[in-house]
Amino acid sequence: VVVYTKDGNYYAVSHDGTTICTGSPTACIQEAINYVINNKTSGVVLIRSGTYTVSSEILINDPSPTATRSYSVTIVGEYSATIQTTTPTITLGYNNGIFHFYSVGGVKEINIEGLNLSLTDSSKSFSNVISIELGGNATAPQTWRIRIKGNRITSNYQVSSSGNYTQGIMYLSREVGSGYSPVPVDFDIWIENNRIVSTGSGISVANGTMQGPASGRVVVRNNFVDIQWTASSPNDCIFVYGNANNINPQYFIPDVIIEGNTALNPGDTSIEVAQAINAVIRGNT
Repeated sequence: VVVYTKDGNYYAVSHDGTTICTGSPTACIQEAINYVINNKTSGVVLIRSGTYTVSSEILINDPSPTATRSYSVTIVGEYSATIQTTTPTITLGYNNGIFHFYSVGGVKEINIEGLNLSLTDSSKSFSNVISIELGGNATAPQTWRIRIKGNRITSNYQVSSSGNYTQGIMYLSREVGSGYSPVPVDFDIWIENNRIVSTGSGISVANGTMQGPASGRVVVRNNFVDIQWTASSPNDCIFVYGNANNINPQYFIPDVIIEGNTALNPGDTSIEVAQAINAVIRGNT
């Protein structure tokens, strides 16, 4: 599916010429991604050069609290494709972001590459730029195959209107909800060659408080992160961690590799790893 702008209008058109959306940039990007996921199960969304000012988060979620859905989607930006926020029409949501993937089960392959992503919303409503989240009420095993590479992320604010640090890239497998049991999570997450500047925190990957058991690996490689923080505060450039409250190794992330990154000006720690079975940290600045 191709998303493009022409004469001040926005369109999403499939490979066979079917017009999926004519309207706002928010709607056309979201409907393009949903078309791939719902109609084809796998495919590519190409965002052509241009500026796309979104008025709300681009939310991609499973259709119901008990759904188990698998898909593979690649979102790729043509040179100078820019997605930015706008002034205060955005409702603050839990872990929301320009891109927000929310899931309760299944195999998810998500690739995001080559985009310019900019938070310029004066209402400070966003918590994240890219947000990928396994819900606390997940009912089925989850496999995450994530590739986030070659994106440029900037922000003109570092703290959201709710008082939380605004994060550049956030992956979170979060606390299980009441009445649900933990589900196993298989990580295959690669975050590479991104440039993140002036967000409240940079890159965060977490196997949150009660999900598990966990398997797989997290690789954070060759990113430039300068959050430009100026005071002592508990925010990090790169932070990868497992279960923080239940000290049981089955919930920890088995393998973490952080290498070749530049991580500058945190309030707390440039690079932090906690609750990992094996961790390799090398060749970083």
